Amino acid sequence: MSSFTQNNKTADHSASEAGSKTITMTEPVLIRELVPRDAAALKALRLSCIVSDPFSFSMTVEEERMISNVQLHSLLEHFYFSSNGALWGAFKGRKLIGMIGLEPLQGGVYYHRGVVTGLCVLSEYRGQGAGKALIDHVIAFAKQLPVLEYLILEVSDVSTAAIRLYREAGFIENGREPNALAYGSRRIDLLRMHLPVSCLT
Repeated sequence: MSSFTQNNKTADHSASEAGSKTITMTEPVLIRELVPRDAAALKALRLSCIVSDPFSFSMTVEEERMISNVQLHSLLEHFYFSSNGALWGAFKGRKLIGMIGLEPLQGGVYYHRGVVTGLCVLSEYRGQGAGKALIDHVIAFAKQLPVLEYLILEVSDVSTAAIRLYREAGFIENGREPNALAYGSRRIDLLRMHLPVSCLT
């Protein structure tokens, strides 16, 4: 687990924060691994983030609502017992305000890469460093895993704040899939980024 105290404003994945109510964080935020008992809080977080930024996720609100707490409990259990991956939450007191995940790729030729996934922060807590703290936590965890050589991720090109955060953390863009996501008549590109773990100090 780790905690941080807000010192400067840093946005998270959200492409737009206009119109959202901001809650100023005056206390440290705790980053800890999510466990199966966090299923209900995780569901509420994911749904809230998708509603506020529907074009930043590869799942629709309707699809997210169909996922049960039982399914999320199983997902959290899977990550909890993984030796090279986990889901982490950012907490203000007992409130889950953000999350991020790291999932190792399976297979004999992919095991050296880990996928960073699921970065999100509640809209009212954005712009205050929670997103950066979550990314930093994943990187710190990856540095402790000798098997991992690269962190990889995909992010929609409208998630400009997230892209900026990833670049500041050292991620490099290495590809683009045009029109990868379809939201009705709107098409959005996916950017692919990677970070060589061996370059981290």
